[in-house]
Amino acid sequence: MKVFIVGGTGLLGSHITTQLLEKGHEVTLFSRHADAIPAYRTMSGVQLVNGSYYDEEALKKALPGHDACINIVLTWGDSARTMLDNDTRPCVMLMELAAQVGIKSFVFVSSTAALGEYRRDMDEGMISKPMEPPFDFYCASKRATELFLLAQTYRCDMRCNIVRPGAFFGRPAVKGVRMHGNDIFTKLARSIRDNEPVEIVENTGTQYLAVQDLACVVNACLYGSMNREIYFVLSKIWYTHEQIAKAAIRIAGSKCDLVLLPNPEKDEPKLYKLDKIKNHFGFEFDAWPEIQGTLEYLITVPESSDL
Repeated sequence: MKVFIVGGTGLLGSHITTQLLEKGHEVTLFSRHADAIPAYRTMSGVQLVNGSYYDEEALKKALPGHDACINIVLTWGDSARTMLDNDTRPCVMLMELAAQVGIKSFVFVSSTAALGEYRRDMDEGMISKPMEPPFDFYCASKRATELFLLAQTYRCDMRCNIVRPGAFFGRPAVKGVRMHGNDIFTKLARSIRDNEPVEIVENTGTQYLAVQDLACVVNACLYGSMNREIYFVLSKIWYTHEQIAKAAIRIAGSKCDLVLLPNPEKDEPKLYKLDKIKNHFGFEFDAWPEIQGTLEYLITVPESSDL
């Protein structure tokens, strides 16, 4: 299988690509910065194409000859029009172009944010139930994009499946790929390296997801006959930031002070239901081993490194 990945030169793309290569597939990485990671140029089965997500002609030229397309582009905007232009419209265009050239499988990496504010026991089916409005333009854009893509499947001979990850993290699978620079893991590593107090709000956390596990689900959507499916992808266990901070301090052998800030919310953890990825693929993820591995990796990075 030959897979076309848009936005694939980042952290998630590195894991999707290496997993596909391990199974004998070919990968085309389409990105404005396709040449930014020299390691890809030496990997058999990888083709690099420089191009913009918004350039229809460049996509028309690059898409033919592929069997599947994965969109993992992450875009932002500070207004409704900007998010439509940056996120929804180009993704819908990409799917239409992919269908026109005969691609048979399309996977869109969306977000749990597509359902707006968290409510208890959220599952994939809630898109068809009464819900709170999306709470910002990012959420609104993800939800709108999902609906347009699902509607498009009734007008073309191409499967489309949607993956909604929560907060994911991890180490890159390809040398030179950057990690996320603003997550709890990086902040902890910096504080510990600088021997600063670590401040954590009590009773906060999430079902953190290891990036390689997210890649497994994205790639699993390429196979079989699934169509119009939506999958929440998170760890089955809710880990607190206090647990993660204590692990980081232990791994570093640090004497940093851990400062717990009060949290007015005393609710129990709010868990997403993950039955679907277990029933469809047999997946059930626990992020703790990768949490520890990522912390160790970050803590041992030289101080001069740009995280």
